[in-house]
Amino acid sequence: MLPVWLSPTQARVVPVAERHIAYAKEVCDLLTKAGIRCDVDDREESVGKKVREAGMDWVPYVAVVGDSEAESGKLTVTIRKDSQPKKPCKEEMTPEALAEKISAVTAGMPARKLYTPKMLSMKPRFI
Repeated sequence: MLPVWLSPTQARVVPVAERHIAYAKEVCDLLTKAGIRCDVDDREESVGKKVREAGMDWVPYVAVVGDSEAESGKLTVTIRKDSQPKKPCKEEMTPEALAEKISAVTAGMPARKLYTPKMLSMKPRFI
């Protein structure tokens, strides 16, 4: 695993259905304003496949957004560093708390903006 400050994408927001994409964009914008490289997986794939591909892309924080998260304002975040094989470490937190957590981990390190489009459907995929 790469350190969080060095990861090309530090957080990924995964909407459960198409109707959750608007809230996922709001969360991503909030994280981006906090200086975190974040993107949204808006592709028409299953949630399991999106989360699995986030793991293959070595994304340190993956937040899944569904109906309950949109209503309550809390995210279910999978933290790669604390996870074990077949036992993901999931925490429930607000988007602001997630931004604070990532900012604390990356404090004092060099920072750059996300160099690819925020929407995963717009990114080029190399096979």
